[in-house]
Amino acid sequence: MGIFLTIVQIRSVTLRSHKNMFDCHLHSYFSGDSNAKFEDIIKAALQNNLFGLVFTDHYEFEFPNPKYDFSFDVLKRADLIKEFQEKLSKDLILLCGVELGLQSKKLLEAESFLLENNFDCVIASVHSIDNQDFKPGLFEGKNQLDIFKKYLEEILFGVTNFKNYDIVGHIGYICRYVPQKYNTVFQDELAPLLDQILIQIINNKKALEVNTSGIRQNLGFTLPDYTILKRYFELGGRIITLGSDAHLAEHVGSKFKDVSKILKHIGFTEAVYFKDRKPISYPLIEIKKN
Repeated sequence: MGIFLTIVQIRSVTLRSHKNMFDCHLHSYFSGDSNAKFEDIIKAALQNNLFGLVFTDHYEFEFPNPKYDFSFDVLKRADLIKEFQEKLSKDLILLCGVELGLQSKKLLEAESFLLENNFDCVIASVHSIDNQDFKPGLFEGKNQLDIFKKYLEEILFGVTNFKNYDIVGHIGYICRYVPQKYNTVFQDELAPLLDQILIQIINNKKALEVNTSGIRQNLGFTLPDYTILKRYFELGGRIITLGSDAHLAEHVGSKFKDVSKILKHIGFTEAVYFKDRKPISYPLIEIKKN
């Protein structure tokens, strides 16, 4: 009952102003690296004036770090989301998604998993290379640009050979773990490889995620960063999603207002979210500070 009493209290505030954005990337306790409860996530979404969110808990096949179990009961979570949606009515759209670990050697398993389960949205993300997850030790004794190149090649292989996804997640994620001087994958030597990835996303008519987690963490910029987003737009890319990548409830919808201004400056006028694997667009709104 607690969360629904809170919703009634928040409702009178949220209905006074236009609900603005949709968080397409967040994690609950169904992810092996999050303890966030549905009640707290929903409360945060309402307080941040979001009109919807999609639960995109991690699913990985043989993730190289045994500390994390990145699998979950898909039907159990779907039933829980449906239960909350029925009680929320039209106050907030809740959808079922998944963040699928994109590993070149596991594309067949990924395809089978998606054929067996129904999702509103599938984010394809790379979280490991050479059977190692991303951590500072990954770069030890190695050339950083070589590691970046392998990371981008893994993304390119995935988006070229695997089409059953909707969004390419947080390009540049590896930068969170960089111990050396390069803090972005947008390097002159790697620009042609990045272009191949962006062109493939555009040709596949998929979405590029604008992930705000880098701003609130040690990077200070979105994933991908401004330069890559600008290049995507120059190449003709227009399909984008906003994602907080929240693993804590208080990060739901984080930095969306600031990022919306940046996107409008580049030239983007709208973002999308996915329902039943189909994109639904909404305008990027200029949000004025009180």
